[in-house]
Amino acid sequence: MIIAANQPNFLPWLGLFYKIYKCDKFIFVDDVQLSTCNGISGHRNYIKTSQGKQLIRVPIKRESKTLYNEVIIDYQLDWIKKLEKTLYLNYHKAAYYPEVIDWFMPILKARYELLSDLNCKIILDICERMGIEAEFDYTSKYVIEGKKEELVVNLVEFFKGDVYYSGTGAANYLNEETFEARGMKLIFSDYESIQYKQVGPNFIKDLCVLDYLFNCGFKNPFVSL
Repeated sequence: MIIAANQPNFLPWLGLFYKIYKCDKFIFVDDVQLSTCNGISGHRNYIKTSQGKQLIRVPIKRESKTLYNEVIIDYQLDWIKKLEKTLYLNYHKAAYYPEVIDWFMPILKARYELLSDLNCKIILDICERMGIEAEFDYTSKYVIEGKKEELVVNLVEFFKGDVYYSGTGAANYLNEETFEARGMKLIFSDYESIQYKQVGPNFIKDLCVLDYLFNCGFKNPFVSL
């Protein structure tokens, strides 16, 4: 069984969906500390505008060291209406804008209390509509100890996996020898950025999945790879 795992980030890039597509069981690592570095994180990601990349975000209420499944969404300001306007201004000419916005906005307007619940709902919905048939689970339902490599190895063993399918960003702390010593195999993703027809000139790669959806719909982009 091929296992993959990731934090439930807001509107992740296509590379995350490729990782889900390549595995048998995908685990939401939802009981680790929320990441807020490098722009792309648990509550924000990039879209394309006429000026280049722009961050969109879900406002959150949080203390330091808050875990993903404890982060509360902040509805004090009407950020949903602002985000809807931003998406319209930048994507209303995209081929699949009506279909995608009619799917996306009701999810936001359901006003999930927890960020992880909102993010998981979005990811699960996209996978279903793309026909990605991985099984899903959550680390917060169990007690899986360790940090970084130890956590990953323990996670794969806990879910009875033979292979761990990892993003390349983890190559600095995951080692094939560690997995082999536990009777497992480590494979790093071979995902390469997919080019597709975007609204506006100058293709920008690796934006959040909404950019792909507005331009291409819910067609699975991986079946021909």
